[in-house]
Amino acid sequence: GLTSFPLLNTAAGTNFFKAWCGCDGLTSFPLLNTAAGTHFSLAWGGCSGLTNFPLLNTSAGINFYGAWCGCHGLTNFPLLNTAAGINFYGSWGGCSGLTNFPLLNTSSGIDFQCAWCFCRGLTNFPLLNTSAGTNFGYAWGGCSHLASFPLLNTAAGTSFLCAWSGCSGLTNFPLMDTAAGTDFSCAWSGCRGLTSFPLLNTSAGTDFSNTWSDCSHLTSFPLLNTSAGTDFSYTWSDCSHLTSFPLLNTSVGANFEGAWRRCSGLKSFPLLNFGKIEKAKGCFSGVTLTSDSYGELLANIAALNKISKVEFDGGLSKAQGLIGIQAREKLTQKMGWTIYDGDHPKPKPAPKNAPPAELQPKPEAANDF
Repeated sequence: GLTSFPLLNTAAGTNFFKAWCGCDGLTSFPLLNTAAGTHFSLAWGGCSGLTNFPLLNTSAGINFYGAWCGCHGLTNFPLLNTAAGINFYGSWGGCSGLTNFPLLNTSSGIDFQCAWCFCRGLTNFPLLNTSAGTNFGYAWGGCSHLASFPLLNTAAGTSFLCAWSGCSGLTNFPLMDTAAGTDFSCAWSGCRGLTSFPLLNTSAGTDFSNTWSDCSHLTSFPLLNTSAGTDFSYTWSDCSHLTSFPLLNTSVGANFEGAWRRCSGLKSFPLLNFGKIEKAKGCFSGVTLTSDSYGELLANIAALNKISKVEFDGGLSKAQGLIGIQAREKLTQKMGWTIYDGDHPKPKPAPKNAPPAELQPKPEAANDF
């Protein structure tokens, strides 16, 4: 493959789509004339042998989709003119060798999906202008060495899908404007360094699946506005250091599968509104609530929920008081719910390749003498 590239006349070039994509043998790149270039999508994608990049003229560039994705040999990046850039989807995704990033002009940028995902070498990030950005899905996902994050303008952002997932080095998070956000799925999943979380505006959020899953060092959680949330599956799964939980508004929530799975620090739980709950497999798996707290929780569900045949996992909790026992009976006998908990554990799956039950050996009868 190519190890170098000549200084061609590219002055009239406007579209450099995939021009040098996959040229992993290139170790340097010439200062070509790219002043007329508007499209640089995947232009140098996968050029993993490049250790530096020239100060090309990209002032007319609109589309930088995946332009330098996979260039993991780059340790720094030049201050290119990206003022006209609209699409930064995956632009530097997988550039794991970058140890810093310049203060580029990204004021026109709308799509920042995966823009810096898996840039594991970054320990900090500049205060870029992201005020026009609407999609931040996976933008910094997998940037595991980021120790801090700036107060970017994300006021127009609607999608924060996995935006900071796997940023395990973050110990705090700024009070960003997320008021327009609807999709927060996996947004901070795996941010194990966080011990607290700010009171962000999440009032428009509908999807909170896995949002804070595996944030294992969170010791508290704020009273966020989750009133529009419908999907809470695995939202706080493996947040093992939480010892209390706020009275969030979950009144339209339908899916709570694995929501507090392995949140082993919880002993009491607030009376959240589970009136719309349809899915609750693994909801409190690995959690032991006090008998009173668990009983009141079941009673609250029985009073509000009219949906039949739901599978609910109460973990290791036991409803020993009259209120809890009666609520459990109503849910199971009148509404057809299946409830697994400390009194009625979930059956263990049969070993793989085990013979059918009717063919398994029967225990020998006891001798009478």
